[in-house]
Amino acid sequence: MGEPSPATVWPTREQQRGLEDFARVYEAEFDDLIAETVRVLSGHPVFGPMIRALPPEQQARQNREARARLVQAITGEWEPYDAQLRLQGAQYAAQGLPFAAWNELLRPFARVMAPRLVRAYQGEPDRLVGALTSMEDLFNHALGIIAEAYFERRELSLKKTEDELREALRVRDDFLSLAGHELRTPLAAMLLQIEGTLRLASRDPALGALATRLQRSVVSGRRMERLINELLEVTKIHAGRLHLEPEPVDLLSLARDVAARFEEAGASGPIAVGGEASLEGCWDRFWLEQVLANLVSNAVKFGEGKPVEVQLVREAGWAVLRVTDRGGGIDPAAQHRLFQRFERLAPRRAAGGFGLGLWICKQIVEASGGTIAARSRPGEGATFEVRLPLPAAGGAS
Repeated sequence: MGEPSPATVWPTREQQRGLEDFARVYEAEFDDLIAETVRVLSGHPVFGPMIRALPPEQQARQNREARARLVQAITGEWEPYDAQLRLQGAQYAAQGLPFAAWNELLRPFARVMAPRLVRAYQGEPDRLVGALTSMEDLFNHALGIIAEAYFERRELSLKKTEDELREALRVRDDFLSLAGHELRTPLAAMLLQIEGTLRLASRDPALGALATRLQRSVVSGRRMERLINELLEVTKIHAGRLHLEPEPVDLLSLARDVAARFEEAGASGPIAVGGEASLEGCWDRFWLEQVLANLVSNAVKFGEGKPVEVQLVREAGWAVLRVTDRGGGIDPAAQHRLFQRFERLAPRRAAGGFGLGLWICKQIVEASGGTIAARSRPGEGATFEVRLPLPAAGGAS
C-alpha cells in the first residue's frame, strides 16, 4: 500500500523498547544461553553433524559474530543481520536441506530464552510483556527473510512449488503454535503475580496510584493472552477447523468499539465510524471483531496519518462494511495477491507479522456466508468491503 509513514516502520517505538530489553538479557546470559541451545541441538539430525564438524574456536567465533550482528541490528543497523539471514536461507536451499529445519532451530532457543526473560523482568510486568512480544516479532522477521531467500534460491516451477508451499505452511503453523505455547505459560504466571499484587494494593487507599498501574498491566497482559490464543486459532483455520458461534451482534456498536480501542492505543490518525443507526445480524462476535481489527489496523498502518473511515450500510439483505484509508494505495498488479497467505505488499519492516491478516479475514468472512473485496488506485488510498448476510425479515439467521 504505497510507502509507509515513519511511524509505521518496523520496529515501532514500543517494539524497539521490547527488543532492547530482550537484548539486555540475551547479552548478559549469552554464553549459557548458547551452550544450552547447542546441547539441545547437538542431537538434531541436521544441526548435530554441522555443530560437531566445527572446531570449538570456529564455533565460538561464529557465535560472537552472530551476537554482534543481532545487537547491531537492535541498535538500528538491520542490514548486516538481514543479509546474513538471506545468505543462510540461500545456503540451506543450495544444500537441499529442509526448510522445516529452521522451525526446529528456533524452538529450543525460545524454550531456553523465555524463562530467562521471565526471571529478569518478573517484577516489571510491562517490560516482560514487551520483551516476550518483541522476541516473537524478531522470530517472525527472521523466519520471513529466511523463507524469501530459501524459496528464491530454489526457483521452483509452479508445479514443483506445491509441496514446498504446503511444507512452508506447516512450518508456519508449527511456529505459530510454538510461539503461542511458549509465551502463554510465562504470561499466565506473570498475570497471577500481578493480580495478586493488585488485590493487596486495592485494600490500601494510599496505594491507589500503584493499583491503577497494576490494573493497566493486567489489561495489557490479558490482551496479550488473547493475541496468543488467536495465534493458536490460526492453525485451526489452516486445518479447516474454523469454529463459528453465531449470536446477535450490532455491527455498528462493534465497529465503534474497535475504533475506540485503536484511538486509545494512539492511532496515527482519526477513525470515523458512520452509517446505519443500527445494523444487527447473527454472526460470531469474536471472529467478526478480528476482521474489523485487521482491516482497521491495515488502514491505520498504511493511511499515512490521514483519517480512516468505517462505513456500515444495509444493501438488499446484506450488511456492508467498508474501511477506507487515504494512503498511497495498492499497485494494481499486486491486488490479486491481497488475500493470499504470507503476502506482504509493503516492505517487510513496514508490514511485520506473518502476512496472514487479510487471508484470515477472507476465511472468516466466507465461513460466515459473506464476501470480501478491495478497491484501490495508486495515490488514492484503498477501500476494503465486507458483505455479510442479514436474516430475512421476520425469519431466523
